[in-house]
Amino acid sequence: IGQPLHRIRRLSEALSAFAAYNSNKSALLTSTLLAIVSHLASALAWWFALMLLGGRTGFLALVAICCMLTIVRTLPLTPMGLGIADGAAEFLFNSVGVAEGAELQMLMRAVMAVILLGSGLAYLQYGRAEAAGNV
Repeated sequence: IGQPLHRIRRLSEALSAFAAYNSNKSALLTSTLLAIVSHLASALAWWFALMLLGGRTGFLALVAICCMLTIVRTLPLTPMGLGIADGAAEFLFNSVGVAEGAELQMLMRAVMAVILLGSGLAYLQYGRAEAAGNV
């Protein structure tokens, strides 16, 4: 009985968080537009990676697949969706005639790792400079 009550409580928390936007509709609109732009930029990065691997598909199909892969990666089945996201990418990209789905997923994961590593190192460097009083 604890599990259903926990889910109801989580749903109630989500609804109350959404209700906070009710008084500030411009914040809701702005965050929604930023999310759309972010997803389109992500799809554009996937588009360039797909071109690098020699695959071709329509941009709308790519946007749809990228959104579905984002959902798959966030499911807490394996750390970072390893294996699950690769298989899903292979299946989804095969459905639009691209044979390099898993490779594309791994390439994008590697690019993201490099970006995050660089960002983390920059943050650590800034933190050291700030602690030394150089900033």
